[in-house]
Amino acid sequence: MAQSPVAVGVTSCQAVKLYKGRRVIASKGEETTKWPLYKLVSYCACGTAAGMLGGLLGLGGAFMLGPMFLGMGITPQVSSATATFAMTFSSSMSVVEYYLLNRFPVPYALYFAAVTTVSAIAGQHVAGKVGLA
Repeated sequence: MAQSPVAVGVTSCQAVKLYKGRRVIASKGEETTKWPLYKLVSYCACGTAAGMLGGLLGLGGAFMLGPMFLGMGITPQVSSATATFAMTFSSSMSVVEYYLLNRFPVPYALYFAAVTTVSAIAGQHVAGKVGLA
């Protein structure tokens, strides 16, 4: 609960800047973005719902953020990258939480990290040979 005032403050500050047209969304170029109030409220509500669903159900929330970003007019590349970053951050915080609760099997995790690393390197090598990368 301690992070709620910070989240509300940052969200409100950015929403006011978008409403007044003083905020530029970098992926849209240099055009200024002036959104009506109903859009700002609905986007903030969707972001809050994505965060709550992510926390309650153990999902990354990116399944809601990706389509929402596309609806906002953000390019698909930026939308995908941002949603993936949100999912990665959420997942990594879950790993830290499990580690702090002593419910994280470290040898098991190291085994999977090693297998994943070797598989990724082998996959890149094969993709390079086939001409996909």
